[in-house]
Amino acid sequence: MYNFKLLRLLALAFFLCTPTFACTVFTASDGRTTLVGNNEDSSPSLKTFLWFYPGKKQKNGFVTWGVKEKLPEGGMNDKGLFWDAAALMQEIPIKRDAAKPDFEGYFVNKALAECATVDEVIRLVKRFNLVWQERAQVLVADASGDYALIHANYIIRKSDQRRNYQAVTNFSLHYGTANQEPCQRYNTAEMLLGKNLVSVPLFKEILSKTAQRAIDNATIYSQIADLKNGRFYLYQHHDFEEELVISLAYELKKGKHQTEIKKLFKADRKISGTRS
Repeated sequence: MYNFKLLRLLALAFFLCTPTFACTVFTASDGRTTLVGNNEDSSPSLKTFLWFYPGKKQKNGFVTWGVKEKLPEGGMNDKGLFWDAAALMQEIPIKRDAAKPDFEGYFVNKALAECATVDEVIRLVKRFNLVWQERAQVLVADASGDYALIHANYIIRKSDQRRNYQAVTNFSLHYGTANQEPCQRYNTAEMLLGKNLVSVPLFKEILSKTAQRAIDNATIYSQIADLKNGRFYLYQHHDFEEELVISLAYELKKGKHQTEIKKLFKADRKISGTRS
C-alpha cells in the first residue's frame, strides 16, 4: 500500500509540477499507412531516454520514452500499439467505481505488454479505476488505424469522431475549452490533418509548426511512429533536419536496455537500425 501511495504521489507530481503543458499528440490513417506524431515538451535541461523491453512468455516487446523509467510519457509495442499522455491544464476529479479496484501502478507498461489493439486497451482499462490520472489524457492508436482518447472518467473512440484523424493537446476533448484560451497547436494539427494525405512529411510539418521554443518550456524530443512497419522517426530539440529511424524489432533483439536520446544524435552513435 505504501509503495502504491508513493507511486501515485510521484505520478501526480510529474503531471502537476513539471512543465509538460505543451505536449502535442496526433494520429491519422488512410488504411495503408498509420502514423502517430508526438512532441514532448518540458524543461530543455532534462535528460530524456528510450527504454526497450523485449517480449517474454505471453508479453509483447515494447519501448517507452521520457524522463523517468517508472513514469514514462508513452511508448509503442511490437504489435503496432501506441500510447502517449498529455497533461491537462485543469484537474478533473476522478469518479471512482466502488466495484472496480484501483490500479496500483503506472498503466502504460501494462497496456503495451498485454495489448495489441485499441479495443484490448479499452477492455483492460475498464477493469480499473485509473487513480493517478486526474490531470492527464492518453491517446492510444493501433496499426489498423483505430484510436481512442482515454481519461479516468471518459473514453472517446474513433467511432465517436467518425474520421480517420485526431489531435490531442492540453484541454479535455470531453469537457471542451470552457474558461480556457483556444489551443493554437490543436487547431494547427487538426487543420493540416483534415486537408492532407497521411505521410511522414506531413507529420514532420505538423511537429515543426506545433513545437515549443520557449526558454523554460520547449520541445525536447519528437517522434513519428509508423505503426504498420514497427519503426519510429526520432528528432530532438525541435530540430527536424536531423532524423533517426529506429527499428523496434532490431532494438528488442538486443535485450533490455536504455539509451539517452541525446547520445543517438552524436556522430559516433552505435545504435544500428538508425539513419540520418
